[in-house]
Amino acid sequence: MNNLQKKVNNTIKRGDIMWKKILISTGILILLSVGITLIYVNKEKNEDNKSLENKEEIIENEQISEELVDDDCISEWEDYEEYQKELEEASSMYQNNDIHYIVKSVDNYINVYYIDDYGNNILYKETNIYIKYLEEEDIHDLENGIDVYGAENLNKLLEDFE
Repeated sequence: MNNLQKKVNNTIKRGDIMWKKILISTGILILLSVGITLIYVNKEKNEDNKSLENKEEIIENEQISEELVDDDCISEWEDYEEYQKELEEASSMYQNNDIHYIVKSVDNYINVYYIDDYGNNILYKETNIYIKYLEEEDIHDLENGIDVYGAENLNKLLEDFE
């Protein structure tokens, strides 16, 4: 029986050792689960804190903007929009083909003038077109001034002289 008892005792010891291993493994798994859960919860808290910090920063920036943008600033912006519209209207007028130009020779070169609303000749462009090589009739017309209406017609006339 002695052998039988030894075998039983060995089996019991092995069973005890196996239970110890199972308990230790289970304990390790529980600790790992708790650690992972803590890491996940901590990460969520950090993200929530960052989100809260971003919201606070946005609110602070809005408050600063409200302090800096006052009625005068808004008024200036409205004035800018008004000037922008006036500028667009003026530039569209100059693209219009109703603009009256006079093309003349000055010091043997062709100059272009436009006529303002008061009938004044205002220098629009000095060209580098030399009249010496043009036909006599063209030179005579340029000395007296050639009336041209519209930017497109002006460009065509200047191209003819080049």
